[in-house]
Amino acid sequence: VAHVLAPRLDVNAAIREESISLMRQRMLRSVSPTRVLSTMLEAEQFAEANRVALGLVMAALIVAAALIMQVPTTFRLLGYPGLAMILFVAAGSAGAMLAIQIVNHDRTSRRPRL
Repeated sequence: VAHVLAPRLDVNAAIREESISLMRQRMLRSVSPTRVLSTMLEAEQFAEANRVALGLVMAALIVAAALIMQVPTTFRLLGYPGLAMILFVAAGSAGAMLAIQIVNHDRTSRRPRL
């Protein structure tokens, strides 16, 4: 329809220009102290939920490793079933990384802001 009504109109460029203008207007309307604070609280809750989820995954890895520890296998690491040891190492590594991330995040969030 646009091509028939205005053959020289670059439809893609027109859409691009209008979409930028519309997005700018929406963003300016959405920026308010209340919305910013709400978004920050949601982000904090999301980060806390990720910590819980990662903790559950690590617990599942440990339980799975403990369950397959009794399975006879030819693949062994340090005299123990290899897959079980890999799961234990993965859970331990993830736990260490989570602990470091929690300590670093909590330490930086307690600093007074200037």
